[in-house]
Amino acid sequence: MSFIDSNASNPPHQPPAGSTDHSADDEPVRITLTGSRCAVKRAINDLHQLKYVRGSEWSRLIALQNSKEVIAVAIRRFFGHR
Repeated sequence: MSFIDSNASNPPHQPPAGSTDHSADDEPVRITLTGSRCAVKRAINDLHQLKYVRGSEWSRLIALQNSKEVIAVAIRRFFGHR
């Protein structure tokens, strides 16, 4: 799978404002959405409404090469072991 980055400056993921430093026990998990632009935007909105991942925490939409689909990525951190 290859990506076309329409904007070369893709800033690294930044923790939300006011968040504390992450401890060594944090476990980052990448959440990836792939589909049509409309479907990905709708899924991002739905996950925001469920308070699972804020809309502002997603990467911008990136077009997949030779496809009409886009991809978006968010990172959630899970603390310690349960």
